[in-house]
Amino acid sequence: LLHGTEKLAGGATFFALFGMPQRPHARHAYFLELLLPQLHLAMLRIGQGSGAAPARGENARPVSRREMEILHWVREGKSNDEVGQILGISGLTVKNHLQRIYKTLGVRNRTQAVARGTALRLLDATHPHA
Repeated sequence: LLHGTEKLAGGATFFALFGMPQRPHARHAYFLELLLPQLHLAMLRIGQGSGAAPARGENARPVSRREMEILHWVREGKSNDEVGQILGISGLTVKNHLQRIYKTLGVRNRTQAVARGTALRLLDATHPHA
């Protein structure tokens, strides 16, 4: 099933859905057309198609190795204290690292940070050892 948006704020988006269990019906295309503006905006929020520049105009800086480790454990559902125990640092230090991650990625919370980190493929190569 292939479908694209017209020119929207931030550009256009093209969606291709593969591996559907059955041949798509016209109804599927209609529902996808209804969802496209929301899908497009969601992609923009996580950085796809926007160049992934920091939202608040800070100078872009790379995410440090330690920040990627923390982001990995946050993705795994660990609390600040749990991440701190794993990495041998305090929960407050984890919180401080997360604040820097939020600024760097231009996000407001841990869920957005994980989504942006995934979209930017920061987490793909991160396999920290416990």
